[in-house]
Amino acid sequence: MASESELFKLVGASSRTPTSLLMTQLEAVLSRCKDVNERSPSNSCTALHRAASRNRVEVVKRLLKVPGIDATLVDVSGFTPLMYACKRGYSNIARLLLTTVSKVNVTDGKGNNALHLLVTAGDDVTEAELMDVSALLLKAGLNVMERNDDDKLAAELTPPTRARLRAFLRSVESVGSVPLSPLLAVAAKGDAHSLHLLLTHGFTVFDVAEDGNTALHLATLGRHTDIVKRLVECGCPLDLMNDKGETAFMIAARSNARAIAGVLEESGANTTMRTLGPRPPTPHHTVCLAHVSHALRSFSPPPARVMNMCSAAGQQRRRCGLLRVCQPCAHICRHQEPAAAGGALCSGRCQGRAAGHGCAAAV
Repeated sequence: MASESELFKLVGASSRTPTSLLMTQLEAVLSRCKDVNERSPSNSCTALHRAASRNRVEVVKRLLKVPGIDATLVDVSGFTPLMYACKRGYSNIARLLLTTVSKVNVTDGKGNNALHLLVTAGDDVTEAELMDVSALLLKAGLNVMERNDDDKLAAELTPPTRARLRAFLRSVESVGSVPLSPLLAVAAKGDAHSLHLLLTHGFTVFDVAEDGNTALHLATLGRHTDIVKRLVECGCPLDLMNDKGETAFMIAARSNARAIAGVLEESGANTTMRTLGPRPPTPHHTVCLAHVSHALRSFSPPPARVMNMCSAAGQQRRRCGLLRVCQPCAHICRHQEPAAAGGALCSGRCQGRAAGHGCAAAV
């Protein structure tokens, strides 16, 4: 068997060697080295593999600057240098490698990726460091939904003693039939701590799911007011429509999420946009729909204050900038529970009579 080169021997030298002496020797060896990606005849690792697996931060930093260095090569075990760093909990090495490595979804012979290996690292690494590296792996494109050969996600391998790490990984996992990026998943679940962690690690708020939903749509659907506020502060687009033709404000209006609707309106969301389709209602019509519908279910006959809602058409006209706005009672007759509306509101007391339960003043 061929002997190892002087580069391998130097990188594998005793950890007691002073760093300054080691780096001086490394410069001399690199000046004579013909192939920095040379593989060991015993296990196919490179000098970078060996340096990463031995937590030699300065050596890794120097090797990454060598022209032509390949940080994604795998050894006989299917490990990249990054995977060694993650498996052994060397967070500083992992951070260095993630500044240059683009291929992070490599798996070993058991189907484990770098995240699977990271969550089972030794107890000498702190949970905060593990969460930091996890976020960096996700930012680099690691698929958190990857299962190993035992059909396990990384979160399922996380020890109970690392509850915060497990919770973070669960929060970024996609849910439902539409795949979600980590940030979209966190917005949908309303995890403020995980959102903060992702944002501080370079994630942006401009992700869009396959169904057109943004983080703002998903946070609104989940009625997560604090998440909506944070997303707005970070510049998440206010008026993008999803595939159903709805903005986040429209969703808030439809679901009677008043706090969220208020946040969006105060932040400058367009409150006059219409959903897709023929003669759709504005968000203000949708708000009327929710309020009047609730009143119809709760009171028989409706009290005077419910009747007064019908006079809000003028106010709605001014807010929406529309030429004609159907009154709330007529709108409820046309679009929801016409029988109840007909019995309760169309009895001569209401200016917005809806003959035949049609909309008396459709826009």
